[in-house]
Order: sequence, then C-alpha cells, then structure tokens
Amino acid sequence: MLNALAGLAFASFVAIGLILVGRRGGHGRCGRVSQFLVFALAVSLGPGLLQRDAWPFSSWPLAANEAGRSVTYSTLVALDATGAEHAVDYRAWQPLGFDELLSWIQLQFPKLSRAEQDHAARYLLGLVEAARARAASERRVGYFDRFLGPLTAPNFLLHPRLWIAGAVPSSRFVGLRVYSETLVLDNPARGGGVVRRRLDYEYR
Repeated sequence: MLNALAGLAFASFVAIGLILVGRRGGHGRCGRVSQFLVFALAVSLGPGLLQRDAWPFSSWPLAANEAGRSVTYSTLVALDATGAEHAVDYRAWQPLGFDELLSWIQLQFPKLSRAEQDHAARYLLGLVEAARARAASERRVGYFDRFLGPLTAPNFLLHPRLWIAGAVPSSRFVGLRVYSETLVLDNPARGGGVVRRRLDYEYR
C-alpha cells in the first residue's frame, strides 16, 4: 500500500511538472508554479512525519543526533581462503546501496537469528565475489551504471573506487566479517583519532 502511494505521489509530481513545462508563459503561470511547490512540500511532509522514504521524497535523517566523544559504525570486509581481509569496492554491493547497507548491518542485522544472519551473509558474499571476478577480468563492477556508464548520476555520498586496474584482489572471496569500529573524536592530546575495532560476526 505504501509503495503504491509513493508511486502515485511520484507520478503526480512528474505529471504536474510536465504540464507546467508545456504551458510556457501566459497568465497564471506564477500561480501554477506556486501550486506545484505547495504540492511538492505537502508530499515531502509525509515521509518526514512517518520517517519512511517514498522515493524521491525522503525523510533523510542525516543529522538526527549530536556527536559525542566517539562515534561507532559498522564495516564489512571480505575474506579469502587464507583468512586475509580485503576492503570491498562500494560498487560490488550493488544493486544494494552501500550506505544504506551499512546502516542496515548496524541497526537490523544484530536483531536477526544466527540462521538469518548466515542467509543474508551468503547472499552478500555472492554479490561481492561475483563483482570481484568481473573486476579481475576488467569487466563492469557496478550495476547502476549499466546503461549510462560514466554519465550515471553519482551516489549522494561519494566513495572511492577501490577496484581499479591492478588493485583487484586476485584470490576468491570465501567469507565476510562485520566489525564495529569506534572512532574517538576528542583532540589528539586527549586520545582523539584512535579507532577501536570489535569483531561482531564472521561468515565462511
């Protein structure tokens, strides 16, 4: 139901915009633009109040809390057969969004049963290993740029492309690890900049 309402809101947004584009000049144009803006604000109010995204209208709670002395976040690394850890190119997780995936790992993943965690990790491992194999053979890594290539709109938060020529792990990925990393935000004289790492989960 919510997806249907989100789709209706987006379709209405596009339709009204196209009508405005088609009606160039003339009396009442300013009034129609004002109505369009009021519609956009009203539709945006729903996701904001409900704290549920209805793309492209988003709640975007990016600054919901004040920063304390430290901040803790989740990280994901891949393992090869020797147990060596490898950073994963953000494109390898697609069609999942990298930042949204990390938020889910931090907030929802710990609530799952071990069997459910293993099921999710098996899927994620399949994604990153398939992407690693493509990158190693110099094929496209990501999913979102399959049509427009370099003209594809970037993600909201930019991340470096780790798997460029000569920097792709050669060993097959056989496992994943989830870490909680805590970054101390105090000034260096009080121990700031130190990162503490805790292993939360491992899948092989």
